[in-house]
Amino acid sequence: MGRWGTEPWANDPAADWLDELFDATRLVEQVDDALALDLHDDIEEIRIAAHLLCTLGEAGLWPHEHLRRQVWVATSRLEAALSFRVDTNASLIASIREQVEKLQSLLG
Repeated sequence: MGRWGTEPWANDPAADWLDELFDATRLVEQVDDALALDLHDDIEEIRIAAHLLCTLGEAGLWPHEHLRRQVWVATSRLEAALSFRVDTNASLIASIREQVEKLQSLLG
């Protein structure tokens, strides 16, 4: 068994299990689908997909071959949502901006 750290995911069996989970759930594809939803009607779904991507990406658990592209798409979608939102909820706007910053940090 290969181990490269002490985290629960830092070993070969865990990595294999995650690969199987991503395949079985089509999670990468589901995030793609959510990120393509309508910005006006489905911003909540877009945000939670971006959050999942960010959370698993920060931990190094998101499939690397998809991470950069999906982070770019998520960032672009959230920035577009900010540009047209008429919502005056300052907390919501700040939260979306914070989410964009976290996503951008994954791009290095």
